[in-house]
Amino acid sequence: MSLKTYSYKDLINTALDFTCFCKNELKIDNLAGSWIIEAIRYVKNLSKTLGDEEAKTEYLRLNNQNSECLWSLTQLMELDFVYNNIMKTGKLDQRVLKTKVRKIIKAPFLPIDETRNTNESRNTLFELVLLGELLNHNYDAVIPPSDHPDIEVVVNNYTYAIECKRIFETKTFIRNFNRAKNQLENYSLNGQKYDYGIITINTTRVFNKGDKLLAAKDGVEAKKKALDELQSLFERYKNQIFGSRNLRIPTMFLHLSTPVVLEKQNPYLAWGHFLTICDTSNPS
Repeated sequence: MSLKTYSYKDLINTALDFTCFCKNELKIDNLAGSWIIEAIRYVKNLSKTLGDEEAKTEYLRLNNQNSECLWSLTQLMELDFVYNNIMKTGKLDQRVLKTKVRKIIKAPFLPIDETRNTNESRNTLFELVLLGELLNHNYDAVIPPSDHPDIEVVVNNYTYAIECKRIFETKTFIRNFNRAKNQLENYSLNGQKYDYGIITINTTRVFNKGDKLLAAKDGVEAKKKALDELQSLFERYKNQIFGSRNLRIPTMFLHLSTPVVLEKQNPYLAWGHFLTICDTSNPS
């Protein structure tokens, strides 16, 4: 689990640094009209209301009908994590990074405008978030230049192929699980390079359509609430998972990203990404 608090200033500065990085390092300068520029605009305007609750309430009344402000904060928190932990560290091959960034900036601004046909951008952002989490825990992880797998990681001298999926609703859980399983079996586990596979499913859109906050007293309670939700989801589908299990795919990650309000750290907003590890090889 990662949980980090932010100020509006933090988010704006990182997002502006990212736009400069795109232009100067990646030679990508077509960010005008992207969700990033829109999010910066909303957070800048929101920051001007600090200390004036009446002005803040009025701004939100006029500009947050579809959770534009909350979604802007959430998106910029996620961008901050990826930018600071991967992009500017040089941990990802520059050609691969450029390809990923080109995909990321094409996302629609609001989650309500995202469809299964336009979700590649946020799928890609999720892959980078997961990569950053693995790197932060000192795993030897990388995004390979090929389309499959999404990520590869070495653990105890074994090389794992990871396929990532995002689901919009729980009824697509098994369908996406099987898609990832088939991709691992057909592309990664049919050769000699990879020892095992891991299926990772991001459940953010299931639990939060972009209009909610996870409220908790502290980080411990936030973690418990999030992981309880993820474990409950796994329990709901575990019989179907075990029914088609492959012993070379012994593990599944369930992931949830969400903005978090911690009572003891007000007025800062936190961004949490929570990961639970499920054993998919042993039904007992």
